[in-house]
Amino acid sequence: MGIELREVWVSLHGQVILQDISLTLCAEGVTMLLGRNGAGKTTLFRAVLGQQALAKGQIFLDGKPVQAWKPKEKSRKIAYIPQEKEMPLGCTAEEYTAMGQAPYTPFYKSYDKEGLRLARQILAEFGISHVAKRQMTQLSGGEKKLVAIARTRVQKTPWMILDEPLAALDFKRQHEILQRLRQESREGRGVVLSIHDPALAVQYADRILLLHEKRIVGDFQRQKTGFSSELEKNLQNIYGKQVVLWEKEGQNLVYWKEV
Repeated sequence: MGIELREVWVSLHGQVILQDISLTLCAEGVTMLLGRNGAGKTTLFRAVLGQQALAKGQIFLDGKPVQAWKPKEKSRKIAYIPQEKEMPLGCTAEEYTAMGQAPYTPFYKSYDKEGLRLARQILAEFGISHVAKRQMTQLSGGEKKLVAIARTRVQKTPWMILDEPLAALDFKRQHEILQRLRQESREGRGVVLSIHDPALAVQYADRILLLHEKRIVGDFQRQKTGFSSELEKNLQNIYGKQVVLWEKEGQNLVYWKEV
């Protein structure tokens, strides 16, 4: 079972944003969605979450239409980290992490003592115990992202969807976040994220989806033959002939070649 999109179309204000998208996502490995600004990556994620109405087509979560899932049921399946999320005032990092327990608690509370204990445990596993008592509004961008990922561990979902989690992060933090997400996938979670940098996608992704001109124009899995050559052709179609993908010491690398 997984997430399945069948001939999905999305229109906003009379304009087609996504067109005839069919694909299946399995809860294994790291899947990265690549596309230029405005390609519709966020809209696609919102559709998968049932937050965006479809003009045509259907989306299924574990064989059931995504719109048919109750909010709490769905939040036990998918943890979503948007590009930017307003941080609650007066909320510490450990409290925010513990709120991942909300899908399993009564409506009048977001977590209990067990949730706080689990939050502290996971923050320690992530190596960020030092931020536990700090206000979320006082954390750096990278710290907020790590805490948000920790919160999804408390949420105990088989799926994580992250919308551009590397935005505004420095070089070191980008790799720390991607290494953490790869670890999450190794522990059995399906990880799907949007990203702008093809070089990072090629380094960390098990599967790369290319969104261009309203469609999924490429679906590349690392284990399949022709991964490098076919991916390079498609990247050049989107970003230009300056994109070069080559292999060195068993790793695929991407760089921009000046002309």
